[in-house]
Amino acid sequence: MKTYYYVKDSQRMGPYSYSQLEAEGITPDTLVWFEGLSSWQFAKDISELDEIFEPRITEPSVESLPALPLVNVKEEDVIKEAVKNKDSHTAPDASEESTTELVTTRQGMFSNPFGIKGRIRRTEYWLSMFIFYIYVIVVGAMTGGIEDHASGDEALFMVLLSIPAYWFIIVQAAKRCHDRGNSGWFQIIPFYGLWMAFAEGDFNYNQYGPNPKR
Repeated sequence: MKTYYYVKDSQRMGPYSYSQLEAEGITPDTLVWFEGLSSWQFAKDISELDEIFEPRITEPSVESLPALPLVNVKEEDVIKEAVKNKDSHTAPDASEESTTELVTTRQGMFSNPFGIKGRIRRTEYWLSMFIFYIYVIVVGAMTGGIEDHASGDEALFMVLLSIPAYWFIIVQAAKRCHDRGNSGWFQIIPFYGLWMAFAEGDFNYNQYGPNPKR
């Protein structure tokens, strides 16, 4: 028996039989998927669902409601599920074709400077390097007078000051690797930093999220 899935409040619902789907009260602008479809489609574009909406067509004409906006879907979850279900027969949360319809937001500059998920553009990477070196210089000037005679507590203080800076530059470099479609571990490859600094990122979506530049 054919089973159907649909999207409600940014969540996948189902599976349902045809009669159960009709009882759910879907609208013509509801995204629907069943095995055999290459991607999610609006219910009004699937001919076999026309009977569900026939009673509504005969009712007095009213202004059609806009399609349900799906703005709460997390970018990384959509991309991972799309890749995971690309070649499977289970209902995907979103296909490669429909991902751009479900996700409309992108990561702004320095919106998540200490988080490792997502992508950043070259401009943000260059600014991150500048901020890192300025911070290192300032910390070095602050602690330079005690380095030669540092006690245990003073040495610990210098280490604690350094940890946020090194974590910041590591995760920013990882997200720059993501922008080129690579794992964050690529940053440890000799001379790969030149690619991060000068090379273009992936133009469209990749497994790490949307293009932060466009």
